[in-house]
Amino acid sequence: MPPQPASADKALKPIRSLVASGDLYSAHQRARTTAARLLKQGDAGREAAVEVLFESAKAMLEKEEWGSGADLGCLLVEALGAKGEGAGVEPEERTRVNQLIGLTTPEGAWRKRLVDAAISWSAKASLIPSGDPDILHYIGELYTREKSFDLAEPYLLSAGKRESARLLGEVFWEWAKAPEQEEQDIGRYGLRGVWSYLLSQNLLCASVFLRSFFTHITTAFPALLATPITIPLSPVNADEEDVVQLTTSPCLNFAQLGLKTVQRSGGPRSQEDWTALVRHYEQESAVARLPSVREATAEIGAIYFDIRPRGQGGNMFDLMSSLFGGGAPGGGTQRPAAPPRRIGTEGLD
Repeated sequence: MPPQPASADKALKPIRSLVASGDLYSAHQRARTTAARLLKQGDAGREAAVEVLFESAKAMLEKEEWGSGADLGCLLVEALGAKGEGAGVEPEERTRVNQLIGLTTPEGAWRKRLVDAAISWSAKASLIPSGDPDILHYIGELYTREKSFDLAEPYLLSAGKRESARLLGEVFWEWAKAPEQEEQDIGRYGLRGVWSYLLSQNLLCASVFLRSFFTHITTAFPALLATPITIPLSPVNADEEDVVQLTTSPCLNFAQLGLKTVQRSGGPRSQEDWTALVRHYEQESAVARLPSVREATAEIGAIYFDIRPRGQGGNMFDLMSSLFGGGAPGGGTQRPAAPPRRIGTEGLD
């Protein structure tokens, strides 16, 4: 009969003693070797190894041993991945991973390394190419709390959740109201968010984002509605009233009307309506004439209105990273594995 795997509590006792004595290097090495031994003992051993790695990583991060903590966190994620592709992400697994990410420092590459591993594992486990939505939302929320709005954006977009879209509306509002933004069309962030969700073919989140952003911006700047014009539309849903409240911001108007036109794609005049709308706002708004915005607008026309053949040369991220000066947020932080195309910031921030 094979030996029974050691319990996590027994395995953790010497590691905790080393941490308490201040010998963090030895504690790190002991955690690694203990986990490696347990992982050879089947499912029960794997569960014990996960516990050992989590508690050890947590202890290291709480001691601000960022490298050791991130290393053990990555080993934890690797152990979780041993269950195999499509095994799912359990709530306790998600909580542990999020807790470790939350303990990392935003400085240096340690958080990046752990986030990379977490997204890669959760994508395989959940069979969602961009990764587990709740983990993505947590990362976006973490960067939002740190006021790193450019880093929060791709994770909130990729999460594809209502609450993520609502939070992104708040993020873009906080971003838009910065003092250096005052001389520009403040509604351009509304266009950025809506176009990003349309490129991802997530109309629900586009609508949730726009309501959130619109409410914040018009509450703070009622002059945007100084001469409001409300346009009633034939509702997409018969149970809902559907209106567009025009503002003094061409970008915000383009975002509103663009979303409504996409929601009605497939109608007898939808191609003509979209073409006329784009032509009008490219004449009215310098932002809409930016090459990157025009590229995104043309891609939306291809997706929803079949106005031109879809491009053959690039993938979703290639387009996303070219728009408005996109690319790796913050100069290198991990992007979600298969992020939605987002509108970047060339001329918009």
